[in-house]
Amino acid sequence: MANALVLNEPERPLIEVTALDLTVRADKDLLIAVTGAECDVFVDGFSTPRWRPIVIYGGSVVRISRIRKGLRCYLGVNGRIEAPTLLGSVSPSTSLEFGWQLRAGDVVPIESRFTSFDHPYLRHPVFRPAVPPRVYADPFVVEVVAGPDVAQFDAALDVLQSNDYEVGNQSNEIGLQLQGVVPARQITSEILSRGVAIGAIEVTPSGDLLALLRGRLLTAGYPVVAVATTCAQAFLGQAQPGDRIRFRLVTVDEAIRSARAERQQIDNVAEAMQRISADVPLWDAPGNVPS
Repeated sequence: MANALVLNEPERPLIEVTALDLTVRADKDLLIAVTGAECDVFVDGFSTPRWRPIVIYGGSVVRISRIRKGLRCYLGVNGRIEAPTLLGSVSPSTSLEFGWQLRAGDVVPIESRFTSFDHPYLRHPVFRPAVPPRVYADPFVVEVVAGPDVAQFDAALDVLQSNDYEVGNQSNEIGLQLQGVVPARQITSEILSRGVAIGAIEVTPSGDLLALLRGRLLTAGYPVVAVATTCAQAFLGQAQPGDRIRFRLVTVDEAIRSARAERQQIDNVAEAMQRISADVPLWDAPGNVPS
């Protein structure tokens, strides 16, 4: 959604702000948007709404602070953020010792042809497509579908839906350690390593419950009792130690409909921003929107 709000392609790199505050200074006029967890956003000391396109001018200071009701915020910038790439991704990986983790004083190169925004009547950058901010409530409600190994457990889905789970301190970008009632496995045989999905809910031999995130290994050998839906993966990624998670079982068809509806909402916002860019001068070449 952040990329849609700044007229970018969906896969363009973003700046992810995890738990801590971020302050940046723009060297030129930029079109930005902040999505993700609830937080405070200030431009030159003035409070600014999240989940909206924001025009900032060269020399302006943007501050993202007090992240709450979630763990991660996303700063999208029109254009392309130049960062090291590995297999098509710029995401840092501690296990691969790859990626750019920003430090104080770092300069982030941005290739953008955005120049400014001049409203034909108000002379101010007023354009706000309807985007409801995502709400991360307590507990986080995570929708799941039945996993491939659910039959190996005694009433596994009933157990998952009947109990809340607390995110443990051993959680990281690889997965969440979930503390609570764990479904009892009825067999003891091992499982051969196989491909494992993002959002897989695993039961370890020691009786722990793990929810795998995007930093997971590509293969694993623990039984999977459930898998978080595409939409629910965002909620897993926003959970931090001490947060509570509640699972809710849905069908595969329901999960597909939710994913399509979310995709359609993003597409609608992208189309609205494209219409705006066609009516007002956003670029150094009028009518020529960057690809």
